[in-house]
Amino acid sequence: MLLEELDVDPLDGSLRVSRDPDQRVYECHLDVQAGVCVAFAGDGRVTVADARDRSRLPALGVVSAMLSATHCAVRVGGLLHPSELLVPSRAYFVGADGALVRTVPSSNPGASVYLQEMGRARNAHELVLRPWNFLIRRRA
Repeated sequence: MLLEELDVDPLDGSLRVSRDPDQRVYECHLDVQAGVCVAFAGDGRVTVADARDRSRLPALGVVSAMLSATHCAVRVGGLLHPSELLVPSRAYFVGADGALVRTVPSSNPGASVYLQEMGRARNAHELVLRPWNFLIRRRA
């Protein structure tokens, strides 16, 4: 990606792709890979989101590409084109280890899990990503 294709968001200081306001570039932890939901870590980088760990929520988006070992492009809204087929009109959630899942995450008896809807499938190939419309609640 050419440097002139990026600009700085005045609200959070992240880099964004100039032609696509829903695509941001962040410094990421080494466990991050394309296709996973990510959240901000305490050090300001993004890390893999996880429905089992409140400190790794809320997710801010889905990694659309790894730009280097330490920088990733994150789709924070708009249309996402996951590699697997989607079920139209179904909600998709943050699952364990950053997975984008169709079923509400569950936990072992006595354990906690948190719920965050990431968006809804527009058709079999497009997810309307809206992570800012999140509701996190604890399930026991």
